[in-house]
Amino acid sequence: MPWPRSVRSFPASVALVALSGLACSSSPAPERAELPGQAPDALTAAAPSGTSPPAIATSGPAARERTALRLAVGETHNCALLDGGEVACWGRASGGSLGDGSLIEASSGRPRPGIVPGITGARAVAAGRRNACAIGAKGEVLCWGEDLTFQTASGVGHGSRTTPAAVPFTRSMDRVLLGSKVSCGLGAGLSCWGRPHESVLWDPVSSPPLVEFAADLRPTDAAIGAGHVCAIGADAKLACWGTNDLGQLGLGDTRSRTKPQLVNGLTDVKDVVVLEEITCAAHDAGKISCWGGTRCPPTADCSS
Repeated sequence: MPWPRSVRSFPASVALVALSGLACSSSPAPERAELPGQAPDALTAAAPSGTSPPAIATSGPAARERTALRLAVGETHNCALLDGGEVACWGRASGGSLGDGSLIEASSGRPRPGIVPGITGARAVAAGRRNACAIGAKGEVLCWGEDLTFQTASGVGHGSRTTPAAVPFTRSMDRVLLGSKVSCGLGAGLSCWGRPHESVLWDPVSSPPLVEFAADLRPTDAAIGAGHVCAIGADAKLACWGTNDLGQLGLGDTRSRTKPQLVNGLTDVKDVVVLEEITCAAHDAGKISCWGGTRCPPTADCSS
């Protein structure tokens, strides 16, 4: 589906959150999931509005209850931004995703959150497939985990980074966004690194350059898929670039792009969500449009 197609009209925030696999409240204040000391089978609803945020119990020598301010969910692990600016992760250490130096754990993984060493004053955290990143006190980006496509910007490639390492930025960042093969930092501009396709490498070793946008498209938000990126501009237009073999860029063809291209037919874009090779945008007073496709698993018969 190379062209954006409208799904139907309904509250955009509900639609895009549902696509990400999360269920959120419509209350004015964000709710926080209760994370007990022993990892639950499913996250439960947060404390009622007006009460104190629930605590999270960390493991290790300095174990104590802490308040989780933000939660990031990856494929095999979870990470939380804690009061005091530390980051804690738990789950499986696949690819070094827990950031504590471990690479492979027992099949049950780590049931209790453990502090990621070397991070202080953190302002944000994000979790990817088997990697994670945090924004430090000065806007620096620290990443760890699987680095098969240079997505941790460590220069390792086809390996793993088991402890946090700084991405060589020369500018501070406010947010970090993680996809399967690509990562981006968003601040005064947008910088991306990784390998969205075998023939394309977005430089992760020297300072990742700012993505070149048209003069009238200053990025204010972005979303990342398996190998493509879409960004919303200050003028509420949407631009996409990267791998496009399933039409995930919404440009009417399947030709990949190395620079941002405007998605025609969308105005007043409020939000964008990308799930691997599928892209959806909320625009024009509550409309949802989606484009792209899904791949047939190697062991499946998708001929019918």
